[in-house]
Amino acid sequence: MDDDRQSATEWFQHLLFQVRSALATELSLHQRAFPLALAQLVLLADPPLLSSNMSAVAEEFGFDGPERDEKLGGIVSVVFFTCGAISSLAIGQLADIMDRTTLVCLCLLVGSTGTFASSQAGGFVSLLFGRGAVGFAAGGLMPTSFAIIGDLYSADERPHAIAMVGILSGFGISIGQALAGFVGTSAGWRAPFAIVGVAGWCVAVLVFFIQREPRRTSEQPAQENTTWRAALSRPTVVCSCLQSIFACVPWSVVGTFFTDYLAVDAGMGVPAATTVLFSMGVGCVSGTVTGGKLGQYLYKKDKRCQAWLMGFTVWAGMLPFLLLFVAGSSGQPLMYHGLSFLGVFLASVSPVNLKAILLNAVPTQARGRVFGVFNIMDDLGRGLGPALVASWVRQLGRRNSFMLGMLFWLPSGLFCLLLTRTIPQDDLSDKRDEAIAGCTMERGYANKNIIGIEQFGIATPRDCMNSCQRQRGVCNCWSWKDDGFCRTGSAIRCTYMASEDDDRWMYGSCPLQGQAEANPLQGEPQPAKEDRRGILSLGIPESVARPTVVAGVEGPALGSAAEAVSQNAAANAAAELRAAPVATAPVVAVDTAATAAVAAAAATAAPAQGFLPLATEATKATEPAPAPITAGTSPVLMITHKRASYLQRSLASLFRHRTDAARFPAIASQDGEDAEVLKTLQTFLKSGQLFRHLQFQPKTFLPTGYERLAQHYGWALGQIFDAFGYEQVIILEEDLEISPDFFSFFEVTQPLLKADPDLFCVSAWSDNGKSDVASNATAVYRSDFFPGLGWMLLRSYWEEVKDRWPVKYWDDFLRRRDVRKGRHCLRPEVSRTHTFGEMLRLQ
Repeated sequence: MDDDRQSATEWFQHLLFQVRSALATELSLHQRAFPLALAQLVLLADPPLLSSNMSAVAEEFGFDGPERDEKLGGIVSVVFFTCGAISSLAIGQLADIMDRTTLVCLCLLVGSTGTFASSQAGGFVSLLFGRGAVGFAAGGLMPTSFAIIGDLYSADERPHAIAMVGILSGFGISIGQALAGFVGTSAGWRAPFAIVGVAGWCVAVLVFFIQREPRRTSEQPAQENTTWRAALSRPTVVCSCLQSIFACVPWSVVGTFFTDYLAVDAGMGVPAATTVLFSMGVGCVSGTVTGGKLGQYLYKKDKRCQAWLMGFTVWAGMLPFLLLFVAGSSGQPLMYHGLSFLGVFLASVSPVNLKAILLNAVPTQARGRVFGVFNIMDDLGRGLGPALVASWVRQLGRRNSFMLGMLFWLPSGLFCLLLTRTIPQDDLSDKRDEAIAGCTMERGYANKNIIGIEQFGIATPRDCMNSCQRQRGVCNCWSWKDDGFCRTGSAIRCTYMASEDDDRWMYGSCPLQGQAEANPLQGEPQPAKEDRRGILSLGIPESVARPTVVAGVEGPALGSAAEAVSQNAAANAAAELRAAPVATAPVVAVDTAATAAVAAAAATAAPAQGFLPLATEATKATEPAPAPITAGTSPVLMITHKRASYLQRSLASLFRHRTDAARFPAIASQDGEDAEVLKTLQTFLKSGQLFRHLQFQPKTFLPTGYERLAQHYGWALGQIFDAFGYEQVIILEEDLEISPDFFSFFEVTQPLLKADPDLFCVSAWSDNGKSDVASNATAVYRSDFFPGLGWMLLRSYWEEVKDRWPVKYWDDFLRRRDVRKGRHCLRPEVSRTHTFGEMLRLQ
């Protein structure tokens, strides 16, 4: 019994950990939109304050039952949403030309002032003014927020991003319901309004300081009218607006009357009715998450499936509410909770996907005004819905009137299904001429043409295209695969190449700096050439396209068309050599004495005492690009994160003392997107000294620096051995400098590492290398402690440990007995590396 209880406890703890990790991951992915969600949360907390205490307000103002529904349910709603409609058009237009973050803050200030004013209302008229101010703010916030979201996220990210914003802001409804149900019943209906109003002022100040204005992207087909009037005439926009009118009528009935119906007509009372609304809140969150995830998945498969999903879930969500109203006061509390949860869950799938569809069909220059009109349609349904239903109450009664209001979801679902016919023509996300500052996008494979930066964990093709666009003067072609691979760089022709998995690839071109439609190397733009896939490729004269030869080695710096030709040829040759069998050195028995003797020969030029001088040689001229991979090629992997000045110093030391660029090609692996680090790496790429730039982007949230560092190391080693096919690698970090004989040290010790099965690494670092205890620069020792800090690893050892690579503390992992298995590392008495960095706190 105790074992079962312990197992259950462990399972529950594991479940909580998984939920917490998933939530942390989602929040980290969508933290850019968090201020917008917070602003919407405050305004969404306002409407339940009145609807949940409608009877208490009516009693204070002296309204009877029908007058309560007509004035507080009908007239207030009309004023609220009429002000919202006016605001949507006015502020939506401003959102297309002004700083949108400022507009968000102004809307929040106006809305919070209206909420606080409602708490001070002395009669019905003053209450109307307060509700009108909140409606004005809500109407302006909606188009402004979604205009920002459209520029923060790519097309296939938008459903999930909108879902996350909807979830976070949706907590405002639950907060408002809780305040109205508990604080309102104990302290009076005015207290919740005052609390939310003051909180809104505080949030407005916070948003002003933390929300950044995103760059407005250019996202429209070329030679097409992109005015807001033209956007409004698109069939997808028309269907979306009509769908919204009908869909908002049932939602407004639920939001305005449902709590009071459960409390009075169903006989549950306000506190019990409020608990039902919590179940609805859970259903809303669950439905929004599921709808966003599922809609995003279906969008990638077939955009029309997203509309099919919306239509069927709208119709299905209507049925639980009809059953709930049919049950009336005879229902059980559990039934009310279950049906409310199910109905809201299904009905919440449609709104998040509808907004994503609308964003994808409208160019960024018109999003503010189009979403303003869309919000008016929302307000029309939400404002007229309660008024219309309230007008039926005297003739049909509350229950029948509310059931009739639910039936408006029938035409709403029909318009969702009509979107399946309009989306393929109106969706702008995958148009061939969709551009970010002149970039193009097309489906197909072009990866083999490109020499440049390779990145992994890039979620969308738009992100890859953005990366290329940021590398002005270097990148004119990009290629992306649906597993997160992205290559950006230079290509003589950014054209399609046939492959077996074309449907998994996207590619496109971007203009180099100062280039409009032609290559910057040309005197005049030449007519564009079109390949068999239809994508326009850059026209480049043959005189420019001839490769440059330096000292018999083709390897000019990255960045021009001529340079890309020779690098393309080198890359193809390297791929052919990697596919061929590689001869390896024979394995011989080597004892400790022989190891020390041979290693000593590598250090004959070293000083007699102390640490080796690190800055004694003049900087070499630009080196040619590395030759194709051979068995002796030992790439130098530079691990870097966000210390650009350290990286500059470390790479300068590396290239100053490098003896053979072909044998020791330099590859930098960057964790994250630090702009200064990227700028430093691009400088070395352009000079030809740095061979390749990798970029690590973890797919899941990593809570500590130790975990991120370990995952970065494992990922980078996987690229070196598994992706590129090298036989060994030398690993450095951004805070290390090397000695003049660093490379000769590894040249001599590499054969020993390969030949001796009792060795698993060679390190250039000595933990006992201070000048007062280390004096023999020719001595090399075996050590059962892994030193790191400039070390060599073989492919064979990587194959042994890669499947059990640790989540964190990678260096301690290599020191474990079950990993080391009695083997040693070679290390010098006098260090060949020097660390100059400060101690970092990783957690």
